[in-house]
Amino acid sequence: MDINPTLNMNKKKILKNPVNEYANVFHNKQNAEVSQQLEELTKSHTQLKSKLKNEKLLSQQTSKKIGEAKKNNQPVDELLAQMKEKSLELKNFTK
Repeated sequence: MDINPTLNMNKKKILKNPVNEYANVFHNKQNAEVSQQLEELTKSHTQLKSKLKNEKLLSQQTSKKIGEAKKNNQPVDELLAQMKEKSLELKNFTK
């Protein structure tokens, strides 16, 4: 299949609604199987973005807890271990 130069359009637009953009580019040549795959990939992408956002939020909350514990002269070893684990998860998640 030849790569259509139209596919070089705005990446954000494509990622926002890949099924619709695919239909716009290929008009009536749209393949139902490809559309289904795009819909599944879009769902997966959305779920992964949501999971990443939640993981970042948890990491920020842990970081704040570490700051508060240090401020109040409380032990931070357990929180630091959690933070190290979260950081590793985020690093692996974004690869």
